[in-house]
Amino acid sequence: MKKKHNLLYIFSVLLLVISSMPSILGNASYFSLIIFLSINFILNKHNPSIYIILLLFSLFYVLNLINPISFEEVDIVVFNFLLQIIAILSIPYKKLIYENIIYDAIKIQLVLNVIITILCIMVGSDFTFVDATYAKGFDGFWALKGIYSTPQILASLALFFIIYSYSEHKNNNIILKLIPYVIIPLTLNRVNFFIGFFMILINQKIIKIKYWLFFSILLGVVFLFLLPLLGSDLAKINTIESRLYLTEGVVNKINFNSFINITFGNFGKIDFYLAKYDLMKNYIENGYVFIFKYFGFIGIITYLFLSTSLIYFLFINKKHNLSIFAFFYMFITQLFTHEFLTIAYMQIISLLIFSCQKNKSS
Repeated sequence: MKKKHNLLYIFSVLLLVISSMPSILGNASYFSLIIFLSINFILNKHNPSIYIILLLFSLFYVLNLINPISFEEVDIVVFNFLLQIIAILSIPYKKLIYENIIYDAIKIQLVLNVIITILCIMVGSDFTFVDATYAKGFDGFWALKGIYSTPQILASLALFFIIYSYSEHKNNNIILKLIPYVIIPLTLNRVNFFIGFFMILINQKIIKIKYWLFFSILLGVVFLFLLPLLGSDLAKINTIESRLYLTEGVVNKINFNSFINITFGNFGKIDFYLAKYDLMKNYIENGYVFIFKYFGFIGIITYLFLSTSLIYFLFINKKHNLSIFAFFYMFITQLFTHEFLTIAYMQIISLLIFSCQKNKSS
């Protein structure tokens, strides 16, 4: 029985790791996540409310799919989003073994990011990096994205790993402790620099106990502030402006005269032209606009309610550092990008839910 238990543990961790690499493994990653959530539902008993939520989600999707658009016009991202939500709901939060499964999967992902990045550098490949000229506005620099699609995802996961490990008193070896501190400044991600610095300022214990976080964040912030002094061509920090144009482009495509679209959203594909950059875009970066476009006001209200509830329960259970991180991650980070379509989001939210439990031994 114990052997069977260990095999399931290892298999579940492996499935999550595979699910984290769609940029490398393609559809195999999504298939892996489907297997993971299917096993969870088959082998565990869930509260009836979970099945009611799944039923409501299914009905919502059916209603949106019969909206007057052809199936060919449906944006595939809505199914990816549904997959992540079902994965979160599939986890039996009364079984702490699943907390360890997700936490270990994140550890392996962080290690893989380092190993694959080193291998890519050795063979002269830039696969794990993205040109910061377009991604971050830093001409001539490269930002680390690792095995994910954007540096933002990697930075969020690394910062979360630091804060979660500290809050939940996880005992990792020195290499695992150092990896996220090395990763964060290499991503050139301003949002997570800000979150890390803010948490340091309001919590003196982090400076004393996690001084490497201070050094890591400081290194990245100093670099960003020095860039403008090195020349205007080197410091094209215009990502906020570009995101405003992206948001405006999406909003202009939404039919505000349709009650159904405003209330329930629209699953149709989106594409728009950015005259300033002479580019065609077919994706949404702002998380709130993403929810509003595809799920309407109902989606926005649901997201705000569930996010606020999660932060509240973290706070009343004295998980103050995690509640602060959750606030920034769910309300601020998603203004600049949305991570709803990534396994990183599913893993972060799942572990935050585990932390909401007053007595983890119960």
